[in-house]
Amino acid sequence: MGENGERLAELLALCDASTGEWFNYGWAITLRASGEVIGDARTWNSTARTAAGVLAPGKHPVQHAALAYVLHTDYHRQGYGREAAGALVSWLFAERRTSTVVAAAYEPNTPSIRLLRSLGFSPDPAIPTDRDTAGKGFPLLMFRLDGPQQSSD
Repeated sequence: MGENGERLAELLALCDASTGEWFNYGWAITLRASGEVIGDARTWNSTARTAAGVLAPGKHPVQHAALAYVLHTDYHRQGYGREAAGALVSWLFAERRTSTVVAAAYEPNTPSIRLLRSLGFSPDPAIPTDRDTAGKGFPLLMFRLDGPQQSSD
C-alpha cells in the first residue's frame, strides 16, 4: 500500500468516525468548470492544544479547529488557495461554531504565510525545528484566527 496509501486510509477512517462534535474531514479542492482536483484540505477539531502545539482530535464541544491545505504547483498564485481556505474558515465558524481556527506554515513558505494573514490570521507561537515531527528542518510557524463570539442560546 505504501506510505501515502496508509496515510490516506488513516484519514478516511478518521473522516468515517467523525460525529457532530468531533470531526476530521478531508476536502478535495476542485475547479468549478471541469471538476479537476487541484489540491486538498483538511479540517479537524479539539478543545485544547497538544504539547507539540498543534491540535489533536477531541471528543468535547468544538472550541478550536485546525486547517491545512495543499495545492498543485500549477495552481499557485491564482487565488484558489485563498478561496478554499476562506470557505473552510467560514464553514468552521458558521457550521461548526468554532471559536478559534489555527493553521501552520513552514518558515520559508511565504505565499502560505501571506494567504493566512490575508484571511486575518495572526502569528501564534512557533514550533522549533527540533519538535517538528514531519522532519522538514524548518521552524513551523503557527497562526490563529479568533471567530465571532458565539451566543449561548
